[in-house]
Amino acid sequence: MKNIKTLLTIVILVLALLTLLAISSETELPMFFNETIIIFILIFTVIVIFTQFIIYKQTRVASAIQPITKVICQNCKYSEKRTFQAGDYVFKNQGLCMKCGGKMIIEAIYLSPKTKDGTG
Repeated sequence: MKNIKTLLTIVILVLALLTLLAISSETELPMFFNETIIIFILIFTVIVIFTQFIIYKQTRVASAIQPITKVICQNCKYSEKRTFQAGDYVFKNQGLCMKCGGKMIIEAIYLSPKTKDGTG
């Protein structure tokens, strides 16, 4: 994923430089830079920028979500919270309680509530 971001950034910079060169009033357009090519380069640049924005937004959201698993003892009601692990589900047996030796189960899986500053 990191290589794709770097490649997209390089493509955007090259296309932006080509576009600026093509529409610059100080330089004459070479033969291969007609109006159709300039429009194509502009449209392609916008598409690449939009794609990079989507990829950035998806990776940012995915890394920000941290589910919490709440495990509780059925006998003494001792509970602990930990980060979610693959395979966790509600009512899954989690072994024995450290305090009374009772059965520990997953009671809830949830996202931590947002604070005023926007962090979890």
